[in-house]
Amino acid sequence: MISRNKLKNGFLIILLVLMPRIVVADTLKTFIANFHREYTKKGEKENLEGEVFYDFVLKKLYILLQMPVKQWMILQGFETIIYYPDEKQAFRLKSKIDAVMPFFQAFIGCMQEDFGLSSLGYSIANYVRKGHVLTSNWNPPPRFAKLLGKAILVYDSRRLIRVEYRNPSGHIMREGTFGQHIQYGGYFFPLEISIISKSPAEPELEKILYLNPILNAPFPKKIKEFNIPASVTVKEIEWQ
Repeated sequence: MISRNKLKNGFLIILLVLMPRIVVADTLKTFIANFHREYTKKGEKENLEGEVFYDFVLKKLYILLQMPVKQWMILQGFETIIYYPDEKQAFRLKSKIDAVMPFFQAFIGCMQEDFGLSSLGYSIANYVRKGHVLTSNWNPPPRFAKLLGKAILVYDSRRLIRVEYRNPSGHIMREGTFGQHIQYGGYFFPLEISIISKSPAEPELEKILYLNPILNAPFPKKIKEFNIPASVTVKEIEWQ
């Protein structure tokens, strides 16, 4: 699920550096759901299915992949642990930026009214309201003005339905659409997310569907007691 080539892509690296640091209400503790992810690149599709567990307090994400292979991923801070139980292989990846999965970060990013753009250095340029739909345009952080253009957020009745990141020429580089929202307190979480990266060389499409979502439920025993078996050697990898 993690590609070194993706991390070498300049634009994606900038987005990872700029990922919102989410501040959550004290009442929101955990999120549990099944998920289906379809990833398309150069006409080839990859389908993934599994479970996701997120601890809002510890900012710790567990991904249990069931298909096409069995895989554990645990992300927290600057560290990602990957474990293949059938192959008895494990890796610990350490990076200089927070370990994130963009498809899940897009989910919890909806907890901030401006998708976290202002905390990342974006500044509001203007906004237009038509009925229940609010569209806001954002200027990029000055330090990335030569690489990034405007960002655009579209809300419908306080639900985020579209995000666009443009280059300095105004062309869309990356866009996300959001649907099937559920409400918790003042937050609206999208259960259906589509992310399109419009690189001319390697356009990518990612579709995520969360199923059977549960908020504030205790984690099951398999999560609470997870440990890589002592018999498995963990390979350490420094992520550049």
